[in-house]
Amino acid sequence: MSRVILPLKTNSLAFPGRAPGFDPSHFAAQGMSNGNGFSGVTVAGGSNFINLLSTKAGVFTGSGTGSIFGGAGPVLNITGSNNYLSFAGNVSNAPAGQTVGGIGFIQALTSKYPLFNVGGSAVGLVLGVNNNVLWCFGESGGDINSSLTLQVNTPYFFAVSVNATLSIENFILVNLRTGQVQTQQKTSAIGFGFAGGTYLLGNDTFSENWNGGIAAAMYAPNFLSIPQLIQWAQDPWSFWYPRTLDLVDMLSAGSGTPDVLMAQAWM
Repeated sequence: MSRVILPLKTNSLAFPGRAPGFDPSHFAAQGMSNGNGFSGVTVAGGSNFINLLSTKAGVFTGSGTGSIFGGAGPVLNITGSNNYLSFAGNVSNAPAGQTVGGIGFIQALTSKYPLFNVGGSAVGLVLGVNNNVLWCFGESGGDINSSLTLQVNTPYFFAVSVNATLSIENFILVNLRTGQVQTQQKTSAIGFGFAGGTYLLGNDTFSENWNGGIAAAMYAPNFLSIPQLIQWAQDPWSFWYPRTLDLVDMLSAGSGTPDVLMAQAWM
């Protein structure tokens, strides 16, 4: 009797190499819908970003270039001043709970480098890097610096989740090469001014731009605890590249009883 061997679980921190998509059941996707949330990835070739909720590409101000970066896969490189992407959104209101996250790398640690801005010129929640630490910003409350440190040319998963009512900012930073996880909770007043109806990738409207490559970015109108962020960090790519399992295809590889070699079968 032939044996059918189920594949083992892949490295969850590595670029998955499967088709991107949107999984509304992912706990970080609570409250998201087209126009009220953002989930984007670099398109093939890295020349642009696509919003997976609307299937529309961003509109460039300036320019960017595409490349493949070890540990992050295809990335859109945004460097220099006044280079960023705009996406249409519905950000006329400002929910108290907001989460912004992404995957990418930074090329320098000498200034403020915003990854994503929820709200365009009105400035919603901004996530980025301030010198060598993960940082967020709001229309009111100003800069909120974590103590989570980054290294240049290193792929990271990073996120901040904010509850403006409770003045809580939960940060997470994951080195995708080493697996190191850093978390921190801050308790600083923060507020948002939503009026623009625009999401910005790589800009905070203060002539500050990202300086490196971006593989994925997201915004959701929800608040996540530190334990939830740590759970997400175990498989960060799954938000943008949902895992699928086709048992019919797997079992058709041969006849006989499936032989599960490990409890951690690929799910």
